[in-house]
Amino acid sequence: MNQEERNKLYVARCLIDGKLSFRKTTEILGLNEHQVLRIKKGVLNFGDAFVIHKNRGHKPNHAIPEDQKLLIKELKLCRCDKGA
Repeated sequence: MNQEERNKLYVARCLIDGKLSFRKTTEILGLNEHQVLRIKKGVLNFGDAFVIHKNRGHKPNHAIPEDQKLLIKELKLCRCDKGA
């Protein structure tokens, strides 16, 4: 869990415990009311793990494969050599 997620969890726990108002929570997190309500319900229903980004450690679906990156670099170098 990174620092941003820890902060989000702490503020959500303060909201749940009644230490913070709903409005103050939205201001601290910089989120709208719907997002804060979703986080509150998620922490209540699923626990602390709810605030952790679910895609952590996974390569994005739109990422360019390494072999294609190398090919692009080679083509760019080849093109630059011809222009000089």
